[in-house]
Amino acid sequence: MLEKILSFLQGGILQPLSFTTYGMGARVSAIIDILLVTILLTVLFRFLRKTRATNILIGFIFVGIGIVIARLLNFTTMNLVLTVFFVLLLFAIPFLFQPELRRGLERLGRKGPFWRSNVHEVDEETIRILEEAVEGLQSRKHGALIVLEKQTGLSEFIDNGVEIDAKAGVELLTTIFYPGSSLHDGAVIIREGYIVSAACTLPLADGETSGRLGTRHRAALGISESSDAVAIVVSEERGTVSLAIDGKLYKVPTPHDLNRMLRKTV
Repeated sequence: MLEKILSFLQGGILQPLSFTTYGMGARVSAIIDILLVTILLTVLFRFLRKTRATNILIGFIFVGIGIVIARLLNFTTMNLVLTVFFVLLLFAIPFLFQPELRRGLERLGRKGPFWRSNVHEVDEETIRILEEAVEGLQSRKHGALIVLEKQTGLSEFIDNGVEIDAKAGVELLTTIFYPGSSLHDGAVIIREGYIVSAACTLPLADGETSGRLGTRHRAALGISESSDAVAIVVSEERGTVSLAIDGKLYKVPTPHDLNRMLRKTV
């Protein structure tokens, strides 16, 4: 297989496109082919932008350009070295892009129309409870991380926490995140109005922007990147409230804004 890839890259990378050498049918097919590849690359760039994978992908492009230039100038040795390097990079893709590939496949899976019935709805009462609880935590500057499960199951994170299985309430949430509580350092996960687990450990976001954030905010970004969950963060240092959605962090100016934003997202 390696020999075939090398042979293709070395001997076939600059073959003329079919729409310049064959009939009308082949030209239409070639145009459709190019359009599909363009769309695929556009989607790929949009998905990988603002992640560490972007730099790796740019590296692939530069190596590919180097191969083309080496072929045009008939630099045989340089062409061979770059081609071998390119092939090695292709085999390394699953390891280099592992987090991004996993995230992309997970997002692709939950976009399908046949799974929409599995979405965990957050009712009006739960939103009201969250608004009141967050307002109290913010006024006391008690740090908190509350995750609302939606379509993507969070069982692997629920299992590493402490089982609660109780109806969400203002008193219960404020007690869990009281600084003297043994559960206040982890995340609370809420499913259909019930606190299913507390003190949960979440994946941390590793982007450049997240490096300047605290652990709670990085965990909120991490869970929102790897799933469709919505995470509410209360900062114990500044007393600010943020909402993590789809790998982005939004500031929440007032409790009323939290209520409004939750209604739109969950």
